[in-house]
Amino acid sequence: MTAAAPPVPGAAEAEAVIARWLDTDLDQWCRTVLRRHFHPETGSRYWLRRARELDFDPRDITRYEQLTAFGPFPVDTLRRRDPAEMVPQDIPRPLTGRVWDTGGTTGTPCRVHYTRRCCCTGGCGGAWSFAREGFQPGRTWLQATPTGPHLIGNGLWEVSELYAGQVYAVDMDPRWVKRLIRAGRLGEVDEYTGHLLEQITDVLRQGRVHYLNTTPALFQALRQRFPELVAGLEGVRLSGTQISAGMYRASAPPSRAGSAA
Repeated sequence: MTAAAPPVPGAAEAEAVIARWLDTDLDQWCRTVLRRHFHPETGSRYWLRRARELDFDPRDITRYEQLTAFGPFPVDTLRRRDPAEMVPQDIPRPLTGRVWDTGGTTGTPCRVHYTRRCCCTGGCGGAWSFAREGFQPGRTWLQATPTGPHLIGNGLWEVSELYAGQVYAVDMDPRWVKRLIRAGRLGEVDEYTGHLLEQITDVLRQGRVHYLNTTPALFQALRQRFPELVAGLEGVRLSGTQISAGMYRASAPPSRAGSAA
């Protein structure tokens, strides 16, 4: 017997969820998480195995700053291990949900399992950040970011379900672009960028989009080649990768803009 999927929260419910999180004592939350993942019977298989290698009992940790006792997390674990091993065993099996790719655009991707509840709670954080960045609910977005297996693709759902928005989407493959750059095939990089911009501008020219969510590099190319379409937007959200202060200043349109790394 599997647990019922949690209801999808609306914008107001998302605000309430985040408010409860912000009111939660960080040390108490730390203790709650450790007790769950290191419970002898229902903890996560990965952390129970790690516990046997430690010279302390993780459940004795009572404060957030004490988490440094674990040392740096070996990121390669997320590339090699079954993502299900990170999920506490009190989550009914067989697991349902999504395995997302994350962790950059080079090398083997890190993979994490999101249950339905994880997607909902993560989406609440997204909706909360949209509001704090000045984006209004009930608007039309164009999301030109990686989708498919990439975790950032969950933003389509965050906007449409939690922020009462309509979303157009243009997919992209950042790993392929990185490979072309490393191989010095810059002509093909420019051709692929043009292919993406053609799709983006096709949507923007219809005049129905208020906000654009895309990567800093792709937005720079869009702004340089089609400044008139950028000027018609009410806001831009830059996400999916890092951005320097200089790139932000060079890319920021004259209209309101938000950014999220």
